[in-house]
Amino acid sequence: MKKKHWIAASLAGVLLFLLCAGAAGALLIPVRTFYGSTWDMYLQEPENSIDVLFFGSSRVYCNIIPSILWEDTGTTAYLMSGPSQTLPFTYYYIREALRTQHPKLICFEVAGMFFDRYEDSTKSNIAYMPWGWNRLMATFTGAEVELWPDLLLPVLAYHDRWQNVSVQELKDRLTPETDPLAGYTWLTKSTVLKAPKMYRSISDEGEYQRCLEYLRKIAALCEKEDIQLLLFNAPSYNYVRPEDLDRLQQDTAGFPNTRYSDFNQDLDAYGIDHDTDWYDGLHLNCRGAEKFSHALAVWLQDSFTITPTEGENEDLWQSRVDHFHALMEGLES
Repeated sequence: MKKKHWIAASLAGVLLFLLCAGAAGALLIPVRTFYGSTWDMYLQEPENSIDVLFFGSSRVYCNIIPSILWEDTGTTAYLMSGPSQTLPFTYYYIREALRTQHPKLICFEVAGMFFDRYEDSTKSNIAYMPWGWNRLMATFTGAEVELWPDLLLPVLAYHDRWQNVSVQELKDRLTPETDPLAGYTWLTKSTVLKAPKMYRSISDEGEYQRCLEYLRKIAALCEKEDIQLLLFNAPSYNYVRPEDLDRLQQDTAGFPNTRYSDFNQDLDAYGIDHDTDWYDGLHLNCRGAEKFSHALAVWLQDSFTITPTEGENEDLWQSRVDHFHALMEGLES
């Protein structure tokens, strides 16, 4: 009997330690409000109020403005992308995101199909996910083994921040608000671009096949949940090798309820100015993103049946529209 009591006490002690360590890590991690999925703020969205969810890399959160989509079509959208988001992360992001939302359409930006297995952005993608099965599986299937301790016990990675955490940061962590940009990252810098160049291709056949298998799982999940799936190539001055995009389109042609579109083929139609509208070779700035978002709103409306959710929080979305236009007016002035 004493042995059983000792085992129970030991397990309780370990559990208490993990809970305390987890709580400490959650408080010490820097608050994220841009440059990647804002999970804390995403979870403040009214349940089942988002019509379209976007996933993928920074070419999503720099190039698409949800408030423009709502202003033009009444379609609510949220960006749950991450920096260099690899396919395992995308798959478990989608599973986690669907716990509180049931969108009519999921859009995946396909650059991640050509990423390396590890992209030096693992912590940025996992550390902000809610705790649970999906976070654990994202860690074990997508993270470098040497990062597992920091991801499973974030206090190890962020313990040296305890003296620098402000009261306001703790308040933001404990009482998150909705994201006024719904996942979009506001960029103002302009870069004059001279000549496009290739930046991605299939360099590892085994890794491409692994990514393709995760993409099949995403398509199967969308079919199960009766959600349409769009695979798209975002505008970018630095491009993925065209023959690899063609191959991806062929490899996914048989996926259920799935459509593919290359938005990088018609940049001139969006009115994008190569002297003023790019942040860098991969990302649009706010001027370019506004132009592309207007065009994307029309394309989505023409290509999919997306009836805006009834009873959505119109005041919230109008505040997002007003916030974006105020930012633009401030920039121009």
